[in-house]
Amino acid sequence: MIMDGQCGAFNPLLLECLKDISGNIAHELDMDSKGEIDKQMLMNVTEEIIEDKISDQSSYSSKLLEAEHEKRVFFTSDIKEIQFEYDAQVETVSLSEYGAKLLGYESSVIYPYREKNEFLGDKGAELISKLRSTTAAAPDITPYETDITYNGKTSRYKIIARSLWTKDNPPKYIGALGRIIDTGSEEKN
Repeated sequence: MIMDGQCGAFNPLLLECLKDISGNIAHELDMDSKGEIDKQMLMNVTEEIIEDKISDQSSYSSKLLEAEHEKRVFFTSDIKEIQFEYDAQVETVSLSEYGAKLLGYESSVIYPYREKNEFLGDKGAELISKLRSTTAAAPDITPYETDITYNGKTSRYKIIARSLWTKDNPPKYIGALGRIIDTGSEEKN
């Protein structure tokens, strides 16, 4: 009907395209009338839906992590203690803003094994040793007090820390987090 001009005038290019795909159109119409589903089309649609879901979940997870970080910064910004996170994978220590300022670091991320710094001095090795001796079932170290010297001033500090482990079986040590609190004792020389 279209080719014979019974349905009005059509662009000659459109008519040529319709002639080229006429076999496909007949096949598709025949499949639809039988209720068959084009499996390739169904797979393509399924893949698109899955990709969208994965992308949405990844974006959502990323936003949750950002929100958790902002909450932590907000709740800890006024606390006058050194807070730290140790990442065993990249061997970095992330300090709270207060901790970095108190210790005289320009950045809140330090590399205790790669550059000369005095983060906890010899007490750092003691702390890391205690943390590495914990287990996933018992990740906390017993809080303890020790003398630490910063910038020539020795003071008594309480150290509270916990090791971090994966949920794998068996769990793997991935780092630690903790607090170093000045107990307010007198300066020692």
